[in-house]
Amino acid sequence: LGARTKTLPDPLRVVLDSTLRIPLRAAVLRDTNVIIATTKRASEKKMNVLEKRGMRVITFPGEYISPTKLLAALHAMNVVSVLVEGGGAVLGSFIDAGIADKVYAFYAPILMGGEKAVVIGGHGAGKVADALRFKKSSIHRFNDTILVVVSARTASPNKALTFS
Repeated sequence: LGARTKTLPDPLRVVLDSTLRIPLRAAVLRDTNVIIATTKRASEKKMNVLEKRGMRVITFPGEYISPTKLLAALHAMNVVSVLVEGGGAVLGSFIDAGIADKVYAFYAPILMGGEKAVVIGGHGAGKVADALRFKKSSIHRFNDTILVVVSARTASPNKALTFS
């Protein structure tokens, strides 16, 4: 997680880690321009180590990090835009919370994963009628990779979603 162009500064990185399993030598912790979001399940000792290294640690109640509470905390820190990169559980939690307004999906001629691989987790939709709908879409090609961008989501007929 960082700027690809060496002359640009790295963006603020926010790591969601409910139990604080992140290795202290992880590359994402290379400087103090990072916020660690965790829960009460995290090791207090590890939280203290991270804070002593200059990291900001936000602890949330409960078993998991609430995306809406996380965004409220980030907003209070004057963070106004968030790009979420994550595994299926994290992506699914933002979709389930109704707070994703744009999705970037890359398709490449490779196969990976297995029967337990999850691209987007969460509750999902049981029927096409309940699926999330997006108004705008665009397709971009990068050699043999395709990027599909969808944005300005509208609520499905059976769900009321509001965005601010």
